[in-house]
Amino acid sequence: MVDKAPKKEKTPKKERKSYAERKEFERLEKEIEALSVEKQQLEEQFNSCDNPEIIMKAAQRYEEVKKLLDEKELRWLELDEKD
Repeated sequence: MVDKAPKKEKTPKKERKSYAERKEFERLEKEIEALSVEKQQLEEQFNSCDNPEIIMKAAQRYEEVKKLLDEKELRWLELDEKD
């Protein structure tokens, strides 16, 4: 006799974080927080400074911080999806 009962589809199991990934996740949280603070300080510096050289250096650092922040936030999201 043929079994016509619907088969249960297997739900993909969430991949678990390894110990190293858990440590990286914690480290990323701290780094993201520090970079966010630095980004805010640089923004305040733009608004309060009249020296073009200082503004130019701050703008370069601001771009670096923004890029780092984007990279770290993306990695944090990848790790956050793991259980």
